[in-house]
Amino acid sequence: MEINLRKAATLQDQIRQGISDVNLEGSVGSELEQRLTHLEDLESVLYSLRDKVGKANVETGVSTLLTKRVQLNNLISRYERLVRRGEDGFRTKLSDLRKERVTISEKILELNVGSSVDLPEGDVEILARENIL
Repeated sequence: MEINLRKAATLQDQIRQGISDVNLEGSVGSELEQRLTHLEDLESVLYSLRDKVGKANVETGVSTLLTKRVQLNNLISRYERLVRRGEDGFRTKLSDLRKERVTISEKILELNVGSSVDLPEGDVEILARENIL
């Protein structure tokens, strides 16, 4: 099953929630083993998906854009502090940095929607069983 990178991010969040919902407290014997297997199945799908998304992010350039956005966030924070301090000469620089961040965020979204990864049938079955897919 092919899913775009945006859907993959949503799936990862849902899988993490599913993992956190599994309660091992008070479980013993076969019930504990069953819950542990359940957790391992979910974690296997999660990390497989994370690996695929990570590789796709590198191939599509998303990783580079994410790094650039983090850098811009740091610069924006610095220039915001300066402007709040009354250094109005930096307002234009701050505005330009914010516009660049928006452009990069839009490009990331475009790449995430336009790029996909393949979910193996076994992973699809696990996610369907969990009502995630």
